[in-house]
Amino acid sequence: MKGKMPIRPGGEIQEGKLQMARQAPFIDLPVLSRSSETGLVLEVARIATRIPMEPLAWIETTDHEILRLPAALHAWAFDTVALVLAGGGNDEVEMFPTKVEFGVLDGRAYAELL
Repeated sequence: MKGKMPIRPGGEIQEGKLQMARQAPFIDLPVLSRSSETGLVLEVARIATRIPMEPLAWIETTDHEILRLPAALHAWAFDTVALVLAGGGNDEVEMFPTKVEFGVLDGRAYAELL
């Protein structure tokens, strides 16, 4: 079937991403000394979380890189996913892809949609 894309069941794709997320490296959050500094800016295609089933949250960049989020950003990931779902999903909300700035400022991890 020349030119056809392979189709896999959604559960198989989800399980594959979940395994990749569990083994993915943690995002390296830069420590900023003042708010005028810029943290790590990534083009994020997707935020996902398994909370409360397991303490796992991650992002997928537009370059298809998967990075785990530290526990300090799990609530942010959960809230962001809930916001998108409450709005009818990403097709309705059109929140992603978008740039997100990550860092640590005043001893606290942060993620900010830009």
